[in-house]
Amino acid sequence: MNYTSSRQPLLGYSLAELEEAGMLTGCREGSGRRLAYWLYRKAVLSFDPMVSIRKSDRQLLAASYSTGVVSPVSYVRAADGTCKYLFRFEHNRYVETALMPGPKRTTLCVSSQAGCRMGCSFCNTAANGYCGQLSVQEIVTQLAGIPEAMKVNHIVVMGMGEPFDNTDAVIKALEIFSAEWGFAIAHRNITVSSAGLMPGLIRFTEQTNYNLAISLHSPFEEERALLMPAQKVFSIIDVVGYLKQNPFKKPRRLTFEYMVLQGVNHTEAHAVALFQLLKDLQCHVNLIGFNPFPGSPFQRPSGEEVMQFRNRLDQLGLMTTIRESRGADIEAACGMLAGKNCEL
Repeated sequence: MNYTSSRQPLLGYSLAELEEAGMLTGCREGSGRRLAYWLYRKAVLSFDPMVSIRKSDRQLLAASYSTGVVSPVSYVRAADGTCKYLFRFEHNRYVETALMPGPKRTTLCVSSQAGCRMGCSFCNTAANGYCGQLSVQEIVTQLAGIPEAMKVNHIVVMGMGEPFDNTDAVIKALEIFSAEWGFAIAHRNITVSSAGLMPGLIRFTEQTNYNLAISLHSPFEEERALLMPAQKVFSIIDVVGYLKQNPFKKPRRLTFEYMVLQGVNHTEAHAVALFQLLKDLQCHVNLIGFNPFPGSPFQRPSGEEVMQFRNRLDQLGLMTTIRESRGADIEAACGMLAGKNCEL
């Protein structure tokens, strides 16, 4: 995509906005739904392949709009099949997206910001700074712009950035991912991960029906504040309290993500405190072994250490899973996405 163009990108438009764009350019009635089909079901890069829209209408659209689909500038594939894509957006903002293929499930890990300003000490994204928000178009093109777009059936907003620090764009992008006129990915197959920023969390909980994953990492408030500075503003006690007062109904799922840091947060005291914090909440705990990156003060725990912690949580009564880390050899695993050449 050429960012110097004066044409407005259509990617990221809702169905109503696409209908309006069609009317403003003089296209025949119903062009909005046909545009949505080609943008979101077929992920085409230009107006030329949109054969269900008459040629004269395509010419009218192309004079004022671009599709807005941005292709990645590079990619690298891991031994396990995970593929990391690098996108370059306006103002030289670089964003990474991870695709995890499987026989029945193909998951795309989407970024919501260029960098992150949460400052979590175990995360490579935070270590590389913050370069700005992503627009709806820039979030959606992480799916529309990759060759495997039509194979993706699960979305996790767990890439670079804090989704509830960019709530408006994220919620609109989720609508496009899930709407029948959009990519039509089931709500139950879309999960958003957050450090627990309460204003966005409350809006997300009340206005949508997607799954939620809360980054927890320690049940102790002082320790969590050292790992995650957002804790100083949005206490995990308040986050859990709100979620207990507003329980999710199936099939909507609530998960707590717990990065296991060797020698830091997997003691008996942590297990008991974690149980006490979550015991009255219908939820699941995902344990993730820390993925090291250059300059990090933490180490990855052994598989045995993670399993012992999991077994103790199971004994206490918490539903717990050890989440597989995919793409570590290409720095695409949890906490490793960073982007490159970030300039403003």
